[in-house]
Amino acid sequence: MKFTRFFSCFLFGLVSIYFAHAGELSETAVRIDTGIEEDGVITSLEMLAQEIEKREHELSRIRRRFQAKPDSVDVERLRKARAEVREHRLLFERLAVNVDVGTFNEKTETKFDWQQQLGKLLKPIMAEVEFATRHSRAIGELRSKVNEITAERDIAKQALDNIDKLTGATVSPTLNERLEKLHQLWKKRFLEAQDRINVINRVLEKKLAEQESPLDAGISYIHNFILTRGQNLLLSIIAFCAVFFGVRLLVIVWGLFRKRKTQRGLGSRLATIIVQVFSILGGVLAMLMVFSFTADWFLFALLLIFLIGIGWASFNTLPQYIEILRIMMNSGAVREGERIVLDGIPWRVEGIGFRARLVNPLLDGGEQILPLKMLVGKYSRPAGKSEEWFPCRQGDLVELADGKTGHVSYQTPSAVQIVEADGARTVYQTSAFFALNPRNMSACLRVTSTFGVDYKHQAECTTRIPEVMLESLKRELPKIVYSANILGVNVLFKAAGSSSLDYEIRVDLTGDDALFFKTVEYQIQRILVNVCNEHHWEIPFAQVTIHQAVPAASASIFS
Repeated sequence: MKFTRFFSCFLFGLVSIYFAHAGELSETAVRIDTGIEEDGVITSLEMLAQEIEKREHELSRIRRRFQAKPDSVDVERLRKARAEVREHRLLFERLAVNVDVGTFNEKTETKFDWQQQLGKLLKPIMAEVEFATRHSRAIGELRSKVNEITAERDIAKQALDNIDKLTGATVSPTLNERLEKLHQLWKKRFLEAQDRINVINRVLEKKLAEQESPLDAGISYIHNFILTRGQNLLLSIIAFCAVFFGVRLLVIVWGLFRKRKTQRGLGSRLATIIVQVFSILGGVLAMLMVFSFTADWFLFALLLIFLIGIGWASFNTLPQYIEILRIMMNSGAVREGERIVLDGIPWRVEGIGFRARLVNPLLDGGEQILPLKMLVGKYSRPAGKSEEWFPCRQGDLVELADGKTGHVSYQTPSAVQIVEADGARTVYQTSAFFALNPRNMSACLRVTSTFGVDYKHQAECTTRIPEVMLESLKRELPKIVYSANILGVNVLFKAAGSSSLDYEIRVDLTGDDALFFKTVEYQIQRILVNVCNEHHWEIPFAQVTIHQAVPAASASIFS
């Protein structure tokens, strides 16, 4: 409640200062509540009365001239004179009665013309550009005038030459006299054009001598800009920062005195958005107020045009901003506490404000702050109770679809490194690693191998042979890996194959020796071959089928 009253007083103070100063600017020539002494008022009224009388005489003279001979020029002058007399009379009345007489004036309804208003807005900018380029434009106009008069002089010279060809003894005296007069006329035009060219050239030379180099002109303009408008610009920046950071500081102080909730509601999010928007708009309004107070309409117009440009450019991206606003309100397709997949990597949406904070607890440095526009078009979903955020952890043994097997040295949002049994290191992009469907073998691993004996041992293939194989495996495997890491060994009759009686051997290992599963697979075959040699069990080999070629005599029948 205290914060609300303080904020209301602060805003009311700004608005009051603005309108008070604006009223002073609009009534600088009016004696309404200004405290002018009576002597000063009488002196001002006498001067205004003399000026009004002078302008009324001028208006009467223009009226008489207009009634005698109306033309468009006098109409414009008459309109302007009437406006000046009316303006001075109104000023005299305001100063004399010392009240606001605007209520008694006839109100005329004017139609809004956006082109006219835009012209008024651009007028200070165009005036500044015109002032900055006055020297170069004057030189350009003089050069253009020289070219124009030179063309007139050349035409006059050509006319003189043509007249000289016609003048002579072969023509009559009357014609010769007329040609002589015509010659004098064009000679006069030629000389006048030449004189004008000489005068303009002298002016042009003076202008060129006075003209500064582009570097000096630029430095001079910047120097003048800093002296005249640099202070206004600095004050506007200070005003913007004061409002922008002041509002945010007030919000931070206010947040220290209220209980912080673990879950942000809709009202809290809406208040945050309003405060952020108000801090920006309030800062811009403060800049406009500074330019208004200092009567710097050039910077005022520039800032307005800049804001209009931003608004026009934002109009095309309005749907995107609406979606961003929905995400900020936690009512869009991406929501806090849910699971989202970006670039093939799952993330938990930890928090959403003006930016989104994403976290993956199983990755080193698994936290990133993203602008909300990167979440437009994405969607999240609630995570499952037992759903993993990554298929492995640092130090786990994994087997990838490309055939590589090794321990995970490190895993970050950008890369995962695998260290193989021989020490070779391979680095994958995290998204590519995820796409290789890593098989985590850190908890336990089953090594499966197939072995076959000949059909001549069919009588004992399901009794004695698997028992002997199992005893030999249990006796020999602890010599290769620690017996504590062997979870189980099984020998199962698999199938009666096309050329052998096949057995499937299964050895379950803990994750400690999972890296050596290939070695265990090779040793299983060695142990079983030794068992067959010891008990004289034959190991079949693949039969080769020979296809006899067609005899030449038979082949000739079909030729």
